[in-house]
Amino acid sequence: MKVAIVHDWLVNYGGAELFVEYLLKMYPDADIYTLVYDKKVHMGGIAYDGKYIWIAEGGGSKNGNGMGAIKKDEFFCAIEASINLNAKSIALKNIMHINAAELKYTSFCTFYDNLLWIGTFSLDNTNHIYGYSVCSDKGLLSLVPKRYIEAPKKAQGICFYKEDNNIFLCVSTSYGRRHNSVLRCYDLKDYNAPSDIFNNTKQILKGPAYRTLTLPS
Repeated sequence: MKVAIVHDWLVNYGGAELFVEYLLKMYPDADIYTLVYDKKVHMGGIAYDGKYIWIAEGGGSKNGNGMGAIKKDEFFCAIEASINLNAKSIALKNIMHINAAELKYTSFCTFYDNLLWIGTFSLDNTNHIYGYSVCSDKGLLSLVPKRYIEAPKKAQGICFYKEDNNIFLCVSTSYGRRHNSVLRCYDLKDYNAPSDIFNNTKQILKGPAYRTLTLPS
């Protein structure tokens, strides 16, 4: 089985990079793919929706609740140019910037069920995750909130998975290389028909984690 490890950046060494080390111990022959983004933003996560590569730009920067969007073709052109020029890095062009107005920061993201899911990171407060529909009008992109999930403190990333007709959510929580990283798994029982409302958005209730996995620092 061919394994590739995709990580937002490998510039600093923290909890997320520690998790990459764990993966490399499991798959020592895996290829690593990474992206260094604008130094003015805190690049927190990458998602792909089939048309655009999305980058969470938030976390204490001037564009705290921003999302960068790069067309797939632009990204592949940059890769091809770097190969032809034998360059270690190459500048990305035509990056669009869109704000997720419901969030203070855009710390991580993923794409699932035709929604772009974006979340916040906080040490002390509840984190928020919104599922956005990506809308395009004459080439201009906008994010319309469709779903909301309350996330635990120190959330760093999420993924969804489906078994039969049941939808599950895994949340990674960590902070710094001296603290343990924890994966928490939730059964989203009302995913397909949420009845609660949060901030004018349908809220998916997750309940307590049915399984946790601790990765020691």
